[in-house]
Amino acid sequence: QEEVRYILDHSGAKALIIDAEFLPTIADIADELETVTTIGVITDPHAERPANSPAGSPAGTSPLEVGTPFEDLLAASEATTEPAALDWTVDDENRHICLNY
Repeated sequence: QEEVRYILDHSGAKALIIDAEFLPTIADIADELETVTTIGVITDPHAERPANSPAGSPAGTSPLEVGTPFEDLLAASEATTEPAALDWTVDDENRHICLNY
């Protein structure tokens, strides 16, 4: 968990989108994250939930809302939902577009 916290803080991540199976790990460190302000959860309705996986947002005093369904984050977005208004093209397919730790 310390390594995950370090990577998130060092990268300056503001949002984290995770699979529901990782929610317990992130919930344990949520209060310690320095830059993450939003944690969204993608749930696979066909996947089995681990025994220690909470049904919803974990209890706690964190100001960070842990476990917001990803669909709710999209619905609350200030961005337009019109697909035509979004630019999904890639200017240069050889240019790096992702950095993995």
